[in-house]
Amino acid sequence: MRYILGIDPTSGARSSLGLAMIDFQTMSIILTKDHTVAPSKELRVRLKSIASFLIKTFKEIELRNFGEYAIGVEQTVMQGPGGESLNRAIGVIMLTTPVNRPLFHISNMQMKVVAGGHGKADKKEIGTYLKDVVFKDNKESRELLFNLIASSRWDIIDAIGIGVTTYEKQYKKPSSEPAIKCVKAFKKSSNKV
Repeated sequence: MRYILGIDPTSGARSSLGLAMIDFQTMSIILTKDHTVAPSKELRVRLKSIASFLIKTFKEIELRNFGEYAIGVEQTVMQGPGGESLNRAIGVIMLTTPVNRPLFHISNMQMKVVAGGHGKADKKEIGTYLKDVVFKDNKESRELLFNLIASSRWDIIDAIGIGVTTYEKQYKKPSSEPAIKCVKAFKKSSNKV
């Protein structure tokens, strides 16, 4: 699969929904968007805002005619009311994605390992790892990531990481080298010898 669309979900309570399309043939980030949900205490209002944004965005993507693409969505496990509203937001994402596109769920830990270099990577480390390791050979994508880090656009950075992880987990052959080398994890393990 050449194109992967990564989506960082939100229920709109404290963060934005992030979205990023990656072209893995050229290793470039070709589309980024985020959506700040209209502030409301009522979850239904926030979910409708997310659904409207996604329906409009998927129409735009389909009109751009990228061809075949897959979708990766972060699957977050949270307890309590926040987790329940986030799961409902993920349900809205599932309902609004085009049915003819493969949809994959990526765990937060998988994304941190693949797109951040290790399982405890914070948002800034993920952005830096994507910029300096994953997209190191693409000037435009490096500049985009630099600007996203500088402006603290973590939801878009997470969406890029989810897209990279989806590609790595679903479309790389197990016998081949990883598309993204885990530099930090390698350095940590080599120090223990």
